[in-house]
Order: sequence, then structure tokens, then C-alpha cells
Amino acid sequence: MRKKVLSLIVLLAFSFILFIPFISATTILKGIVLDKDGAVVGKAALKFDCNDNNINYPKTTDNFGTFRIENAAIGECELFAQAAGFTGSTIIQVQQDATTKAVITLNTPLVNTKSTIALLIIILMFAIILFAVFYWLHKLIRKKIKFKKEQTQQQDQQSKQKPQKQELSDKLNTIYPTLSKNEKAIIDYMKNNNNQAVQAALRHATDIARTTLTRTLQSLEQKKLIIIEKHGKAVKIKFSDWINE
Repeated sequence: MRKKVLSLIVLLAFSFILFIPFISATTILKGIVLDKDGAVVGKAALKFDCNDNNINYPKTTDNFGTFRIENAAIGECELFAQAAGFTGSTIIQVQQDATTKAVITLNTPLVNTKSTIALLIIILMFAIILFAVFYWLHKLIRKKIKFKKEQTQQQDQQSKQKPQKQELSDKLNTIYPTLSKNEKAIIDYMKNNNNQAVQAALRHATDIARTTLTRTLQSLEQKKLIIIEKHGKAVKIKFSDWINE
């Protein structure tokens, strides 16, 4: 009887020993984080994207750059790590009732989103300012070219016209001695230029100041000696019909 009991105890003990690995088997995920030179990175930030995100995953590695998770989610798991301006990731397959090892290397520089946006804004502002400057210069150059073209055309037109000295009418002969020096200069210039003038050319030829010339022309117009006509930016002067009657 004792032998049967002893045999039964030995059989149960042997069976328990055989089943211990199956009873105590645990799914473990452990890993280490390294920098690009292969040195361990302690306190690196961790992130897990696994089948079961309800597991309490560690937030950082320990001082030796390692981490360990018991009862980890089985299947594909993507691990991310970040430290000292670098990031890295790896994808592993967690095996059931086994220990799965992962190595994460930090070899990708982090991009600072705020700094990148600020840099793009600065570049955009610089581009807008540069465009505005070029646009203003373009308009200024075109304006100068147009002015020079008009001036050249005006000079060509005047050069084609042979100056014809006109005899003064009796009315102008009577008024001429009473005119001021500037008024006489204008009348003389017009006589030698087919009885007409352009204000810009007149000012250049007589050396009369702009404001003085304007007042003098207004005075001659009030005296009914000349007619002032505006053609765009050009101001043309000719003798009045009253003088030529």
C-alpha cells in the first residue's frame, strides 16, 4: 500500500515538473535603445503601436537604455524612441509565450515643426518684399524709358520743323514794348518756332524758373496773347486767334 502511494506521489511530482514551463510561460517584449554610434541611450522617450494599446507600456527606457514588458500584445508591434534631437523606430513580431527582443537605433534627426514654419514664413516675406522691389524698379524703368521716348519724339518733331520767323502783327507790335522781360522772351521763342512752343522746351530754352514760367504764361493768357493747351502731360502754347486777326 505504501509503495502504491509513494509511486502515485512520484508520478504526480514528475507530471507537475513537466507542466511547469507551460504554466509559467509568459509573452515578454524587451529591448534596448542605441544612438547612431551604438551607445545606449538612457531615459529615451518610448511609444508603442501594438495590437493591444491598453497595456501599460513604459514611457522611457531605464538608465541603461533598456525596457521590458511582460504579457505583451502578440503580433506586429511598431516601436518608436526619441532622445537628444534624434528619433528611430522598428517593427517586430511578438511571439506568444516567448521573449521577443527589439533594438531601436536613433539615426533620424528630429524636425522642429515650429522652427520650420517660422523659417518658411520668413522666406515667404522676403520673397514678397523682393517681388515688390523688383516690381517698383520695373515700373520706374518703364516710366523713364517712356519719358525719354516722348522727349526724343518731341525733339525729332521740332528738328524736322524748320524754324520760321513770323512777323509780329500790328496788335502784338503795339503790346510788345509793354511786356516784361520774361514775357518778351516767351514771345521771341514762339516767333522763332512756328508761333508755338512746348512748356518743357520753353523752360529749357529761356532758363525761366518753373513757377515763374507758369505765372508768366498765365499773364500772357490773361492778356489774350496766347492759348495754353494740355495734351496729356505735355503743355503746348500757341498765339491766340485775336493776335492773328
